[in-house]
Amino acid sequence: MKFSFIKLALWIFICVTIFSCTKEQSVDSSAGGNGGSTGAGAIAGTWNFAGLSANTKSDVSETDSTDIIRAVTTADYSTTNNKGTVTFGTNTFTGTGIGYDLSTTAFVKFYTNGVLEDSLQMPFSFTLPPATSSGTYKLVGKDSLYFTGGFISIGLDSMETKPIGYKYVIAGNKLTLTSKFTNSFQEVDNGVMATIKQSADITVVLQK
Repeated sequence: MKFSFIKLALWIFICVTIFSCTKEQSVDSSAGGNGGSTGAGAIAGTWNFAGLSANTKSDVSETDSTDIIRAVTTADYSTTNNKGTVTFGTNTFTGTGIGYDLSTTAFVKFYTNGVLEDSLQMPFSFTLPPATSSGTYKLVGKDSLYFTGGFISIGLDSMETKPIGYKYVIAGNKLTLTSKFTNSFQEVDNGVMATIKQSADITVVLQK
């Protein structure tokens, strides 16, 4: 069972890393957003995708006949080889050729009945091939954007794109968007129901 559980924990980590936020998602766009230009007119136009960074955490737990098994995975990363542009209209956006590479290390801790039993480090690399996406957004207040169908495509058809909110600030020729999200759902692992909790602090940088 432990090997299967390890695979599930690492799969959940990959999902949160590439923004596959499914089921019940709660977005808090309270991070950042102080100062700079605001309003839909301020973000209108075409911006180069300059990268994204995230601090991610996934917490997976399941109970067999006798024990509560839990795996907590954390990873921080910033993308490289960033490509593509994002064009904002009045209430629409188009991402053209958005792509990036990321390389990080996931740190996993395994618990049985609340007692730390093992830990491991897993190097992880991912390349997002250039992809095109489009959608709508709403301006909320003076410094928040709500993307009704997600923002930047993850390039994987099997992963859903869900609504997400960002705080934003413009400083010079740089547009910085920040968001926090939490996500919780259940998944069947080898016949046993697992409870998954995900969280991430996300920063996206666009530049003219």
